[in-house]
Amino acid sequence: MAFKIKTAKPKFRWKVEKYKVYSYDNLPEEIKKKVLEKYWDINVDYDEWSDFVQEDFYSEAKKKGYSNVKLYYSGFSSQGDGASFDAKVDAVEWIKKNKKSKEYPNLLKYLEKGYSSDFSIKQSGNDYHEMTMGIEGQLEGTSEEKEQKLYL
Repeated sequence: MAFKIKTAKPKFRWKVEKYKVYSYDNLPEEIKKKVLEKYWDINVDYDEWSDFVQEDFYSEAKKKGYSNVKLYYSGFSSQGDGASFDAKVDAVEWIKKNKKSKEYPNLLKYLEKGYSSDFSIKQSGNDYHEMTMGIEGQLEGTSEEKEQKLYL
């Protein structure tokens, strides 16, 4: 006994379209003007345009040993515009994640022995940029003399 299998023909057609693509810089001036007129307002009505930048920043900050990060920024029309942040810093984690153990070997040794540290980065002022941030902190369990040696 022989069987014959019927196969159905596909109910769709392939359509290939070819386009010649130009970079903006290679367009004639007249076409550039038309392109700008047509697309001048694209992506400007989105109020949360900075979401992905902030998410990337928080992710990178965590990788570098910062926690409880709060980002501040202003922009982008005058001097003083930029970004800065507040954060808690776990000194041991920061030293290791930023590969600074050769720069701070004594500090790392004391911290790993159980001495406690409380470091944070604080933003201050009305502007937001690198010069509006400072580091505050203390190392507990050491004398002032020992604290001086930690950084040598």
